[in-house]
Amino acid sequence: MKSKVWFGLFLLNLIVFGASYFLIERLPKREAILRSLFQDPVIETTNAGPYKKTADGIEYELTPQGYFKMNALVVSYSHSDSWINLSHKEWEDKINVKDVGVIWGYNVEKGDYDKVEYSHGDWTGYVRWKGNPDFSMKHSTNIHLLATRESAFFDDLMKSRSGDQVYFEGYLVNYRTLHKDFNRNTSLVLGDRQCEVVDLKEYRILKEGNQRARKVHRLSKYGIFIFGVISFVVFLF
Repeated sequence: MKSKVWFGLFLLNLIVFGASYFLIERLPKREAILRSLFQDPVIETTNAGPYKKTADGIEYELTPQGYFKMNALVVSYSHSDSWINLSHKEWEDKINVKDVGVIWGYNVEKGDYDKVEYSHGDWTGYVRWKGNPDFSMKHSTNIHLLATRESAFFDDLMKSRSGDQVYFEGYLVNYRTLHKDFNRNTSLVLGDRQCEVVDLKEYRILKEGNQRARKVHRLSKYGIFIFGVISFVVFLF
């Protein structure tokens, strides 16, 4: 009888974990959008010269093209160290740790951002829709984010996900590896369907999305482990 109770709790947590997964990255309703996201990003000129950085033992040369400041809503993302991200492994690109698809300005203030479907590949963000939603591609982009694990903001950067409202800033850069033939250049025109490359100096989560669903999802994951172990032990003894 006891084994059935523990196993039932294990199954309950498994169901909650699966159900909550589909809620943890919902986009916020318009009334929950911070007004700072209505503003356009800022691109400032810079006189900074090329500099070098090392990430996981690989050295890169970065050449600033401008300085970038942005408030945005994350709508998709890709972690470069994900097991399904084969491109970054092939390129040995260790400094581009994350890509984010973001929207801002008109799209979050007046547009039908919640009627658009967002997804992400290894290094490209995608948007698609049915019908004719009010959506501006000039207020949507994919950004390659450069950082090292020693960065003070690294944990916030890696844990941010779709539904989060974020602020970040850093140099817009062209960069290349020094040990093999690989380079990438940044766009300097937002909304031109090319990607910006930002060497981050700051990254903050202004407002985390779906906090309740994420907490339930996290607790149910622990529940699966705890009640799974208890069920197994009770079954054996």
